Amino acid sequence: MRNNQNFEREIYGKVSGLIRLKTLNIVVVFDGNNEIEIADVKQLSNKIDVGDFVRVVVVKDRNSERLRLLRIEKLHLDHNFVNKFEDLSKSFVAPVTQDNIVKSTAYEKLKPLFIKAINLINQAVIDRRPILIRHHFDTDGYSGAIAIEKAITSLALKINRDMQNNRNLLKRIPCTLPFYDLDEAVSDISSFLDSSLDKEPLLILIDNGSTSEDVLGLRKLAIYNFDVIVIDHHVPLINEDGSFEVDSLTKVHINPYKVGSDSNITAGMLGSEIAYMINPSLKDLDCLAALSGIADRSNAEELTSYLELAKSKGCDEEFLKKLAKVVDYLTTSIRRKESKTFIENLFDFKNKIQQKTVNLIYPELVELEKKRINTLFKFLEKSEKNNIVIAKFNFENLIKRGDYPSSGKSAGLVIDELKQKYDRVAVIAHGDDSMVVRTYGIDKDINDFIALEQKVKPYTEIEGGGHMHAASIRFIKAVRDEVMTDLEKWLVEND
Repeated sequence: MRNNQNFEREIYGKVSGLIRLKTLNIVVVFDGNNEIEIADVKQLSNKIDVGDFVRVVVVKDRNSERLRLLRIEKLHLDHNFVNKFEDLSKSFVAPVTQDNIVKSTAYEKLKPLFIKAINLINQAVIDRRPILIRHHFDTDGYSGAIAIEKAITSLALKINRDMQNNRNLLKRIPCTLPFYDLDEAVSDISSFLDSSLDKEPLLILIDNGSTSEDVLGLRKLAIYNFDVIVIDHHVPLINEDGSFEVDSLTKVHINPYKVGSDSNITAGMLGSEIAYMINPSLKDLDCLAALSGIADRSNAEELTSYLELAKSKGCDEEFLKKLAKVVDYLTTSIRRKESKTFIENLFDFKNKIQQKTVNLIYPELVELEKKRINTLFKFLEKSEKNNIVIAKFNFENLIKRGDYPSSGKSAGLVIDELKQKYDRVAVIAHGDDSMVVRTYGIDKDINDFIALEQKVKPYTEIEGGGHMHAASIRFIKAVRDEVMTDLEKWLVEND
């Protein structure tokens, strides 16, 4: 970009956006470093399309900071600037660093997928492609999503994008269920079709996306040419030939199981590492990673490293445990009704509002959990076989709808109490057509039971899944007792 004596400016760039209005066009040009918005009052750009390389001459309006188009010409692809732009573009979309926040064998193995995801994200930013971040509504999902959102916003600032434009192009929405189902996909497709956006969004799924329950939604997105990045740590759906089903439905599928690791590497850790490679100057990514690990009860070696880094910044483990409970409580309550500013305050480790919120709400949650434990143990059914204790309770009879702790959190409270006394424990929180299962000291994957039951007893219409030791199961009401009996037998039988 250079000035001449008449204060005209000459700009070479690629058209990344073009809004045609009745009285003028808005032309957005990316010159390889900055995004420039130009008002075309005379509609000289009517024969120009998004993706064209152009030379424009502009002048600044006297009464505003707006640039006004004077001349525009389309460049041939053999123009010197086009080659120069391709080099600039490659540099821009590449990761700023290939280092990670903490050392990890799994991260090294996942790095090619990290880089591929980063290339897609950065390219979407400079192309003004809408980006939609969808995530699980728990602490882990939020941690990973907020890390990625911060990184994308920093890229927008880097190219001088107006923040209102960034808010229009970047959305983050929690999922209403712990997976990305067909309803979520239809909602996202409908929102796009009913909008004025002219490019299909890049969808980033975080803490969702890898399982059998996500597949139908992903297949629906493929019909509308959505590009999808999945960043998940749940047990993925694997085909008989050993391939991962979700790989064929996404541009990038990142999951620690793909490199021989497991769900102890959380989605929040993965999202924080990707965000770090996009912009290593972002603050508190180590705190977000540590928070997600605490919330998801990770025992990964990586969590120990994150906790050490977080502690050096004033985020000690005890505070993170309290924050994780508060975040899960608040985010479960608000789900789709969330306020962006409220969530930003809740995850801002330098904001006094975060500490005040924890100080206000955490003591209340402790009291609610004490009451719940007393109630559950009053009605808890316990049995023991093969040195495995199985504890059951009916959450529909004992937990009021919408109350804290949820059935899943309540099962976790019970197992925390029982594992202090027993070495091998399973907790089953059951309702009419669903169960939440938590295990401790039992070397079996609950997802394997679901797969077995689907094969042997398809009439149960059983589905669900999650982690090896923590999963949700759904089935038809008529088979609840049968599924419960099968699950108990499977848990205590020898391999």
